[in-house]
Amino acid sequence: MRFTAVAVSALALAALACTDSAPPTTPAIANKQLVAANADRSADDARTLRMYDSCDPATFNAVFNDPTICIKQGHVPFDRFIAELTQTQQAAQWRFAQQNVELTPGADVFALNQGGEVHTFTRVAQFGGGIIPLLNNLSGDTSVAPECTTLEPDDFVAPGALYTAELNTDAVQHFQCCIHPWMRADITLKHLGS
Repeated sequence: MRFTAVAVSALALAALACTDSAPPTTPAIANKQLVAANADRSADDARTLRMYDSCDPATFNAVFNDPTICIKQGHVPFDRFIAELTQTQQAAQWRFAQQNVELTPGADVFALNQGGEVHTFTRVAQFGGGIIPLLNNLSGDTSVAPECTTLEPDDFVAPGALYTAELNTDAVQHFQCCIHPWMRADITLKHLGS
């Protein structure tokens, strides 16, 4: 079992190192849409979705030989993260806190990264895979969402940052993390009285 975990960890490192669309490794991402987490918006605002993970910095940072991969103390070691993905096609601690939200048309939605890793909050036409082939395979999402292939630096949400997403007029809008593709949310626009 230990050999399998080490082999999977090494495979993950190799797969992530070979991807062309890897997320930035430093949490200091210049982004006009990112603001400090203590912005004047209420933490209880219904329009704020929270992004969580529980990465263990010692093991995640060691696998990638980068002290900025995970910057917040979590309790899930890298090999357990990979094992859970292998068994269940998701890692339960990596999630959007609200998965189904109803909002008024014309409102923006905010995504607050309360985890220790970088995430994205990307509107997609259909849920699919993201930018990390290994995580796509382990999560069963081998068909990459096209929107994940056109990410720009300001689409990555650093730990502690708040991302603003403008809603369009679609009745239901899908958002996912393009790094951890099982992290998903649907936003439904309320019908206003006619």
